[in-house]
Amino acid sequence: MANYNPNEVVDILITLDECGRNYRLTARTYVERFPNRRHPNARQVINIKRRSRNNPLHQQRQRNRLQNNNDPRLLAVLAMVHLNPHISTRQIQRELGVPRSTAHRWLQSVNYHPYHITLVQELSESDYVLRSYTNTNRPYSGPKKWSRNAPHVLVVGSVMLTRAFFMLISGMKNARMQCL
Repeated sequence: MANYNPNEVVDILITLDECGRNYRLTARTYVERFPNRRHPNARQVINIKRRSRNNPLHQQRQRNRLQNNNDPRLLAVLAMVHLNPHISTRQIQRELGVPRSTAHRWLQSVNYHPYHITLVQELSESDYVLRSYTNTNRPYSGPKKWSRNAPHVLVVGSVMLTRAFFMLISGMKNARMQCL
């Protein structure tokens, strides 16, 4: 709902009284009388009447703005986030004593969102190991190794007659032959 200023609210309420408390007629009449203003619909007229009845001194609502942006705790929180963008609200709570929800609300009010970025600009040591591992496994994958007609000899008296066991054994033989 739009936040109408006190003059607009008074004009809407006067129009409502003149229209015999008919909200739709009030909305249409207000459009005709004040063509250069914002035009409320019937539901907004109901809400304006209810709000003015509950709060006779119409005060403008604050909308997620910092009330006191000179607060030293707020400036300390913003400084911590500026120095370390990866800091969590729990760390802020531990180090400054500011409640976590308050720190989170302050960060959101200046469009900072607590999240952790993982920068991937270069390869790490573990990436090289994985890369070389996939290259060494390339000869082991193929249609002959995984098909039902794979060239493996089955030993009938053996306990381990699974296909995975035979693929493991044949892979080890191939690797041994390549090393020699």
